[in-house]
Parts: sequence; C-alpha cells; structure tokens
Amino acid sequence: MKQSTGWKPLPILLKALFVILILQVIFSLFNLVKIPQFGYNPIPQISYHLLGFKIYGIFGLTAVILLDVIGKSTLLVAVWRRFTWAWKYGVAYFVFLIVNNAFLILPSKELPVLRQLLELPEQVKLNTGQGILAEVVAISVVVVIIVVIILVATARAFGLDAVLLFIIYRKRKYFE
Repeated sequence: MKQSTGWKPLPILLKALFVILILQVIFSLFNLVKIPQFGYNPIPQISYHLLGFKIYGIFGLTAVILLDVIGKSTLLVAVWRRFTWAWKYGVAYFVFLIVNNAFLILPSKELPVLRQLLELPEQVKLNTGQGILAEVVAISVVVVIIVVIILVATARAFGLDAVLLFIIYRKRKYFE
C-alpha cells in the first residue's frame, strides 16, 4: 500500500521543520542574489566556514550552494515525498551542521573574554585582602560567568540545528 505524501499527512513537528527549512533555503537564495552588489568581481569576497576553515571564492560559493541550498532542498523533497531514507539524511545533515558550528565557537568573540575571566581570580585575590570568603565568592562569580558564556556560545552554535535534529529523529517512524 502506497503511503500518502505531501503536506496533509505530515505531523505538526515535521510541518514546523518543513517551514523552517523553506525559510532557510529562501534566505540562502536571497543572499546569493545579493552577490552582485559586492562589486565588479564578487566571487573572491564570498566565504563559507567549513569545519574550522574559511573558504573563499568559487569554493566558498560552491559550499554555500551545496550545503545551504541543495542540502536543505534535498531534505525538503525527501520529507515531502516521504522517502524512507529522509530521516537518516536529515540526522546526518544536522549532525554535520552541528559539528561545523562547533568549529565556529573556537574563534568566537567569547574566548578572549573567557581568558580575561580566568585571569580575574588572581587579580581579585591580590586586591581584596578581605580573606578567604571574599576570594571564594569572587571565584564563584567568575565560574558562573564562564559557564553562562559557554552555554550562550553553545546555544548560539547548536540551537536551531539541534532542535531540527531532535524533530527529524523523533518523527523517524513517519518515514517507515
């Protein structure tokens, strides 16, 4: 018996995933349309972060087209047509995006702040002179700030991709 395909049989979570992916593909296409605004030869100015490396030029443009447009469009078609491999492709795709985003955390703006915060307890210890309780409080505040910065950077990098990964994995039985 052939399973029904299209919008109607999609569960609510997969409909949300579908809409988000369509918006991401549209925004990626709009960014590609804006390329001629860069000037006479825009290709060298295009870049893409791929597994910790920033690739420029035609290779960056190819990566944007392959990963942001074709990769998501393939998942959209697979979900729409209810292919049995769609959830596996979606899991692999979102895991790749999460790993790729993990490399973006390394050179992020938060790291110099973390280095400064790690040096702060020594400064606090020298300046307070009020005893061990003040030092413990100062170190505790620094640890909390470091944890918050790490959580914010992680949420920024993994947030939406992790949610989409959870959705596609949770609804994998729909594709069987």
